[in-house]
Amino acid sequence: MLNTFPDLLTYGFFAPTILRLTVGAWFIYEGFQLFREESEERRLLQGFIATLQVAGGILLFVGFFTQVTALTLAVITASNIFMGREDMKEREKRIVRLLALSILVSLILTGAGNLAFDLPL
Repeated sequence: MLNTFPDLLTYGFFAPTILRLTVGAWFIYEGFQLFREESEERRLLQGFIATLQVAGGILLFVGFFTQVTALTLAVITASNIFMGREDMKEREKRIVRLLALSILVSLILTGAGNLAFDLPL
């Protein structure tokens, strides 16, 4: 089947860039939200995960160690999906986390894309 916009396929290298910037900004936001809602009984673990999310979001946003960072954040996101509570607000977060997980797996397989420090060899 013919492609509707074949000229746009030239810019396919920007697709991972858009995904990387979006999920990086989302992890920065989620990490800061986790810092704000720290609970007393899980303060150390929650603070560590929030730090990993913010640092990983920044690394993804600038495109540095993209595949390693995406793998680390994918493990954190998968554990959040499977170990989360089951209320209505958490169901909506679970769907967003599932989308973030699919973007992270895509970044692991495709790399950082354009405008990144990680360049394919």
